[in-house]
Amino acid sequence: MRKIIREKLIWPRYKHAPRYIWILPCTGLRLKAAATHRSISDIVADAVRESLREDEEDLSAVAQRVNEPSLAYEAFLAQLKADGTL
Repeated sequence: MRKIIREKLIWPRYKHAPRYIWILPCTGLRLKAAATHRSISDIVADAVRESLREDEEDLSAVAQRVNEPSLAYEAFLAQLKADGTL
């Protein structure tokens, strides 16, 4: 059963690679935490809050533009060519 799940999920060829991917960000976080006298969890929480703020701004922009008419891809390309962008 486990083998089938791994094949369906397309597991990476090297199983231990994800462990090494986190070494650099964790080292950077430790250095930043030490330099700013803050905990790693505070720095991560601030980054998550900022990301959520950006998502909220994006969602509000989409909500404001929901009633705008759609533009077909071909018409969009024609408009860009007419403006001289392409």
